[in-house]
Amino acid sequence: METIAYKALYRQWRPRDFEGLIGQEHVGVTLKNAIVTGRISHAYLFTGPRGTGKTSTAKVLAKALNCETGPTENPCNRCRSCEMVNDGSAMDVYEIDAASNRGIDEIRDLRENVKFSPAQSRYKIYIIDEVHMLTNEAFNALLKTLEEPPAHVIFVLATTEPHKIPATILSRCQRYDFRRVGLKELTDHLAHIAKESGIAATPEALRLIALQADGGVRDAVSILDQCSVLGDDGVTESEVRELLGLVGQESVYGLFAAVAACDGAQGLSVLEEQMLRGKDARQLLLELAGYCRSLMLYRAAPNLDSPVLAAFSPDRLAADSKKTDHAQLVRLVEHFYQASSDARWSVDPRITAEMAILTACARQEVLQPAPVQPASATPRQERPVIPSATTAAEPAKSAVGEQKKTVGSPPVGGPAPGSQAKGYVLDADGLARVMDDLLKRVEQAGKRSVKAQLADARLAACSDGIATLVFQRDTIRERVAQDEIRKWLEDLMSKMMAMPMRIHCVADQPSTKADAAPGKPKQEEIPPAVLKVQQIFGGNITKIEEE
Repeated sequence: METIAYKALYRQWRPRDFEGLIGQEHVGVTLKNAIVTGRISHAYLFTGPRGTGKTSTAKVLAKALNCETGPTENPCNRCRSCEMVNDGSAMDVYEIDAASNRGIDEIRDLRENVKFSPAQSRYKIYIIDEVHMLTNEAFNALLKTLEEPPAHVIFVLATTEPHKIPATILSRCQRYDFRRVGLKELTDHLAHIAKESGIAATPEALRLIALQADGGVRDAVSILDQCSVLGDDGVTESEVRELLGLVGQESVYGLFAAVAACDGAQGLSVLEEQMLRGKDARQLLLELAGYCRSLMLYRAAPNLDSPVLAAFSPDRLAADSKKTDHAQLVRLVEHFYQASSDARWSVDPRITAEMAILTACARQEVLQPAPVQPASATPRQERPVIPSATTAAEPAKSAVGEQKKTVGSPPVGGPAPGSQAKGYVLDADGLARVMDDLLKRVEQAGKRSVKAQLADARLAACSDGIATLVFQRDTIRERVAQDEIRKWLEDLMSKMMAMPMRIHCVADQPSTKADAAPGKPKQEEIPPAVLKVQQIFGGNITKIEEE
């Protein structure tokens, strides 16, 4: 019995001409005009997200150039040349996967082959997919051939990451940027495919599939193909959610309501219900972060035409957006996205989700800003003393003494917007929290050397937009005080505290007893190389021996 192989829907519905491109009319019109006027380039670069038609457009271009009635802007798809491109057997159209053929040897072979004339067609066309995966040596080998190829050769380079391609290659290609397909356009395309393929699907299901595809036509058609085998009664929205492992909107609404009401018990109850249904904890955190993002955008632009807002009910967005302000929503988005990232590497993602929800429900942690002491209610003598270079010997004593008199701890996102933190005074615990948060954000930004330098410092005071860092070693203080590092830290801390911040760096003077301690080298006796090692790895220098 002969077995007939099933052909996936996304392969069946691949564009066969420029008119069939979905959402890329700007590319189709330009290429058609270039063919009509005879201004055919020797090299093209197609960039854009996955599944938006880069490789399909390259094949349509190959058919248009090699069609027996062409070159023509409308390939016939009936001649031998067009049929061979459609079934992948064209001898003069080469599809190269740069991810697996990325070395210099493969490019050398290509350089040797381009010299020969086409076997059957008008042009030899090389389609190099994921071209950014080529090595630097391979790019260098391709450079001269790409600049001055033989008249019968055309290169089409496709990539999702154009920033990784050398500028020398980019300058030799005509670039076409493919964009994500709009929600309505993609939904209509799915409805057409479902009708022609005999797939029964509700409009809500098709819309959800289009949302999950994130503007990628291939992803959307693949999901539809996967859902088409669910049953004869048709594809519904709930079935799509079950198949893709998505959390229902009502569950997301319930979780946000618990967070907005600071009701940890209710948040855990909703989480428990989803876990019993077999939902993924990380997916739940992602969808909760996505809903907070939608609320944030809705508050700023209620009429914004975006899939981010279209995914939820406008009435629900209007109601929930009134429960929090912009700064709180920003903190929630950051909080839940960070939790979802942590859940990816967690041994038990459920524990990460529980901690994230309970932390968000805690009034003084994420959602609610900590109390800010107004300037008028704070006596001048109760503010922490900001050390200067002339009073560097007393920072610890003065700061600690004053911190005992102050009240309050810093919120994760800083003071409430509009307060400008006048008279914003932190106690010892608050200063420690701000410093820990600063170190965490520096590490997330990939600045490990800066974090190692900050490990030598402590936050002695934070008041009126000025943060005072006291360093144990003056050499490290000088490095951090440089404009490049200090200004970067000020920008980071301004975002963290939700207000303009300046950083004041001072050096702590060691006590006379500490200076006289046997075996401990003085600052000026420590070689620069040893300081560099300590800066990178941390630790204390107790003794230096010379051979």
